[in-house]
Amino acid sequence: MSRTLVHKAAPSEVFLTDMARASADRYRVAAKWPKRHTLFGTGPRRTLDPLLLVETVRQAGLCLTQRYYDVPQDHQFVLSSLEYELDTSPRSIDAGRAVDTAVIDVRCQVEVSRADYLSMSLDAVILTEDGIRLGQVGFCWRSLSPQRYEQLRFSGEGPRGHAPDGTLAAPVATPAAVGRSHDKDVMLAPGNSVRNWRFRLDRQHPVYFDHACDHIPGMALLESFQQATWLMSAHAEGVDAENWLWSPTAGALTFQSFGELDAPTTIDAEVAQEQSAHGQHAVRVSATQGGTVLATAALLGSGFSVAGGGML
Repeated sequence: MSRTLVHKAAPSEVFLTDMARASADRYRVAAKWPKRHTLFGTGPRRTLDPLLLVETVRQAGLCLTQRYYDVPQDHQFVLSSLEYELDTSPRSIDAGRAVDTAVIDVRCQVEVSRADYLSMSLDAVILTEDGIRLGQVGFCWRSLSPQRYEQLRFSGEGPRGHAPDGTLAAPVATPAAVGRSHDKDVMLAPGNSVRNWRFRLDRQHPVYFDHACDHIPGMALLESFQQATWLMSAHAEGVDAENWLWSPTAGALTFQSFGELDAPTTIDAEVAQEQSAHGQHAVRVSATQGGTVLATAALLGSGFSVAGGGML
């Protein structure tokens, strides 16, 4: 698959291999995931990494709109919302640990279609080649001409901050304590309380900034929310994050405003639902910049205490 169709610069970041139209607004997409990746799937998770599924479907949406809906390659894509749910049956978990190829059943719905503007939603079911369901992802987004994007992007003053000096704040925890393997992947720095953090974004990150971006990438916010949920759920159980493994199972995010790269951003989280009979927590998370809410989310997952040796 062409890198330009999925807005990627590095060939290693392109996960799609083929696609075909099955019927009106329904498509089959083939994907191949790298056995080793600098970010996705590197942490000690029991389930598939949601970011891997979300990124794969994001690429499918970009490619589909250009190939089948006549969206020019110079149009900008603006994400409005996304949701995901992983299948947590033992069969799906076992398949997800071993799979490196997937088939995606995609259904698209166009709300508005004009030469300079497309509003669209997408629902995708991710399967193994043998038909085992791994999860599903939904997106709502807009595709805008360069002129319309400029109008939307800079229609207001928005928050501004001082240009960064090239150094990153110290991470709030080790990479393993938030499910990652590298220091650059830790998206949070210490904040004012156990439920508040400063957003930490390495602008040299090979995945989030594979190509130029004039605002905080939505995928980076999603990952910061996942990590905040990991830490918040550990705190709710009175477990040190270093001894806590968090398996995200579902999430719903709404994006409300562009986040500036040079302005401080705060991530807040709170437990929305105490532990259920299945050991799950629901956590609400938000990102705020200069008093403006950038995005909000509700995330669900299960925690595993290494010290206790069992599912909480």
